[in-house]
Amino acid sequence: MRRGAVRAIIGTIAAVVVAVPLLGQRQRVRRASLIGKIVPTFAWTAMEDSASIVSPLSLEGSVVLIDLWGTWCVPCRREMPFLHDAYTKFHSRGFDIVSVAFDQSPGKVAAYRRQHFPMPWQHVYATTAIENEATRIFQIDSFPHALLIDRNGTVLRVNGGLRGASLAATLDSVFAGLSAGR
Repeated sequence: MRRGAVRAIIGTIAAVVVAVPLLGQRQRVRRASLIGKIVPTFAWTAMEDSASIVSPLSLEGSVVLIDLWGTWCVPCRREMPFLHDAYTKFHSRGFDIVSVAFDQSPGKVAAYRRQHFPMPWQHVYATTAIENEATRIFQIDSFPHALLIDRNGTVLRVNGGLRGASLAATLDSVFAGLSAGR
């Protein structure tokens, strides 16, 4: 079997394994442990510009949704209208999105963006190294997976309130708090 085919099969198996939700109290406790803490350190190359590094330092000053997804993930694709609506509504107020694509190739992500949703925000293609690091530091147990971080890099939420129509309600609350000086 060709090396590319083997890598694609292994990548698909790894994605399925990561996508299967892990059950139990231990996982809920671990995820909750990120909330209120500074986002873990990472430094990943942006898809559109190999000279651009996406890191907590590059995100400082914005409220950022880190969205970990894949074109193969039906629930991830269902989130796209909500992500676009939130980006349109809140971007001018300091909201940004970083999408980290767990996919077979950057070409699949680019094709998805051309054919379905433009996703006019920053993108990272999850190489094997990034997949391993992101899975560990963001405690990914299923897809889609999202973290909301504030302007100082503190994790505000993990998954809860970051899906569907709840995303806009969560962002309304966050930006209302910022306006009130909290």
